[in-house]
Amino acid sequence: HIMKKCFIQCNSSIGVIGLGYHFNLKRERLLFPHLGRVLIGTDVVIGSNCVIVKGQLDDTTIGNSTRIGNLVNVGHNVQIGEHCAISSGTCIAGGVRIGYSVNVAMGVKINAKIFLDDHSQVGLGSVVTKSVQANQSVFGNPAKRLRTMKKF
Repeated sequence: HIMKKCFIQCNSSIGVIGLGYHFNLKRERLLFPHLGRVLIGTDVVIGSNCVIVKGQLDDTTIGNSTRIGNLVNVGHNVQIGEHCAISSGTCIAGGVRIGYSVNVAMGVKINAKIFLDDHSQVGLGSVVTKSVQANQSVFGNPAKRLRTMKKF
């Protein structure tokens, strides 16, 4: 479901099935169905060559006035809040929640089920393995709090 005033650039795939695999008792890998949707708010920009996976049981959501750069992967059940900026080359694993007005720099990798709270930011090329509190800046691999990082 895509609201008004959205701009989706070329070669982006929205509502595709991701790597929703689970193992049975015999340790066989089984594809878990993706029953959710992708909900995109008003005034959203999605760059070229992005992949946005639909939710497995819940929906994948992108909030109003959010900007997503080129070559971004958004996993299943991800919730991106309003007024966020997700820069090019970022990979967001399934179940991630991103709050209001969060900035994510280029080439960032965010592990599954991480929460980036409101007004937080992640520096260039960081690997986020733990949740980030509101108004905090993190950087590095693994990403750690960086008090001196200015808002970008």
